Amino acid sequence: MYNNMLELFELEKYMPVMSPAELRDYEQAITGKAQADFSPDTVIRWEVLLRARNNEINARFKAANAKSNELCKMQKG
Repeated sequence: MYNNMLELFELEKYMPVMSPAELRDYEQAITGKAQADFSPDTVIRWEVLLRARNNEINARFKAANAKSNELCKMQKG
């Protein structure tokens, strides 16, 4: 049971990219109402989606930071 819980907590990082149905299945597994049955292909798909999401967030942050630095370097009135 301990290993099962560790596995479920490891899957928690993929929650932002899970579909609503996958989130329901995950919730059922966490609450003990059902057994988690996510295929390795599903986990790989989540990994790819999570990596793309993180890259997009990092790119937005980098662009915002660059714009902020540019505005800070401008001479004021």
